[in-house]
Amino acid sequence: MAVSRGVRRARSLGVGTTCCVLVAGSVACLAMESPVSSRPPLSVYPNEPPGFAELTDEAWNALPPSAGDSASNWWVGEAVANAAIVRDPTAPQSGPNILACHVPAGTHDGVGTCVLDRDDFKQGGGAYYPKLYVSIWVKHSSNWVPHPIGSKMLWFEHAAQSCSGYTDVYSTFNSATMQVGINEQNCTGRYMLANTGDASYWTALPYRGVWQHYEFLLVMNRGNQADGVFRMWVDGHLICNYADVRWVPNATDRHLWSGVRYSNIYGGQGGASASQYEYLDHLHVSGGN
Repeated sequence: MAVSRGVRRARSLGVGTTCCVLVAGSVACLAMESPVSSRPPLSVYPNEPPGFAELTDEAWNALPPSAGDSASNWWVGEAVANAAIVRDPTAPQSGPNILACHVPAGTHDGVGTCVLDRDDFKQGGGAYYPKLYVSIWVKHSSNWVPHPIGSKMLWFEHAAQSCSGYTDVYSTFNSATMQVGINEQNCTGRYMLANTGDASYWTALPYRGVWQHYEFLLVMNRGNQADGVFRMWVDGHLICNYADVRWVPNATDRHLWSGVRYSNIYGGQGGASASQYEYLDHLHVSGGN
């Protein structure tokens, strides 16, 4: 087909280009692929190990009931008086709906104002795994006042039969600087805060009012050895890297992750909050062997 007068104009469409030419006195427009369209999309979960099985995937379109069922994906709303589903057009993954947890002014001394849990992965046909991956988007209101001891967010659950039946492993915004990481409490006691990578992501304090993507990888230790793994990424940056973790100190206890919980405990003793909010967008949890 003869083309007269060559290319008339090219118009970018983001994923391609429309090229218009004069053909036999008429304008003909053809859609053309651009080099950008051939690039693979960025993974929603860039640090999720391959082959992991999905355990829960929560877009926060409704508050869970007080008794979990299949309709709530087995989530339970233990304390939701201060929780609400609100709209945020800036939500990065599955908006506009997000979970908003209100921390009323004057909250202090280790109070959790919202508690939502998915305590048992086996409900709904899941399983327990020695390896756990968690992805969540988090934003604190711009007026967030950090607790001088710190606050808690996600809890990673596993039974510890020789330790009063439980142990606490939770993500932390530690101290007034909001250092990010994890704390082991009860059976063992150890803070694992940011220790590698870009130090500008070691604390959440400068990012109040901004969505951040947190990814966690927790790998159980073997027997009573200190060979478990904890890694954490913030906005794709590896900022926690530990390979000497003893999640379960007793070799005869079960070495499996069994559930996840959101409980935003504020403190420690002392401190006092403003009327402030912690926002969550899309929680994804998977497990592997």
